[in-house]
Amino acid sequence: MLYSECVAKYKIKKYSDICENFEKNYETDSDTFMEKFNSGEPGDDDDFFDWYAAKRGLDTWNKKLKIILGIQI
Repeated sequence: MLYSECVAKYKIKKYSDICENFEKNYETDSDTFMEKFNSGEPGDDDDFFDWYAAKRGLDTWNKKLKIILGIQI
């Protein structure tokens, strides 16, 4: 396994855990939250900005892992 693959999987786990905690606390999934956040619905609570950042991080690292796994060495 490549080092970059390990890093990506670690980051995905980290951001997934954060998102799962918010999902439990607010009883909604992250995709629904993102739709509401992007429309300005949830408000200015710090939790919402942290959740937004974690979800964006999760999505970014999932894309990076997909690219990493597609690289042939």
